[in-house]
Amino acid sequence: GGEGVLLEGTTGSRIGGDEPGAGNLIVGSGEAGIRLEHHVDLGAGAITACEDNDIIGNALAVQTAAGAWVGNSGPGILAYSAGANRIARNLIGASGAAGVRIIGQANAGTTLTGNAIGTGFAGELEVGNSGPGVLLEQGAAGIRVGGEDPADANWIAHNGAAGVLLLTNAATGFAPAIDCPLLGNHVFANEGLAVDLGDDGVTPNDGPSDADEG
Repeated sequence: GGEGVLLEGTTGSRIGGDEPGAGNLIVGSGEAGIRLEHHVDLGAGAITACEDNDIIGNALAVQTAAGAWVGNSGPGILAYSAGANRIARNLIGASGAAGVRIIGQANAGTTLTGNAIGTGFAGELEVGNSGPGVLLEQGAAGIRVGGEDPADANWIAHNGAAGVLLLTNAATGFAPAIDCPLLGNHVFANEGLAVDLGDDGVTPNDGPSDADEG
């Protein structure tokens, strides 16, 4: 009932690939399909990052002969205070939570590019995740979702909440998710907003401390 794949304190590994047959089918896990996490050595008081890993070309959802989609019980991909990693060209759907969930400041430098989250690589499928397509929280910073190259755009659709949700976590004392550029993505047909800052609906451009009229 655990993760499909767990990388803990791992550096320089590749899960999947762009070559034919290199991608993995990862479904049916009781928690996340793929989890990346730092390693804590309590005896030595040391923390080892999980960074410089490539998660490429994997399928974290599959359609059965009866037509139903099967994913993982938790997020398709979860990065928990891991480090800078590359998540690219994965099909992520039918998860019982967010498609991709990134937690904590330690993930700065992580990129999400060319993924299909809740849909296919041309927006042609309906294979939504139960939660948001992408969830950034607990101080997640420096995460790039998409890019200026059209090939880096993520397709994010048919998810059960916002397409991309950046949580403030103010009530729990965590810093907000900041400095996370969202570039060139195709975000549509999600249950919530395309991009939600704070999980509280539409955010006005001007805050209460801004005295001008613009």
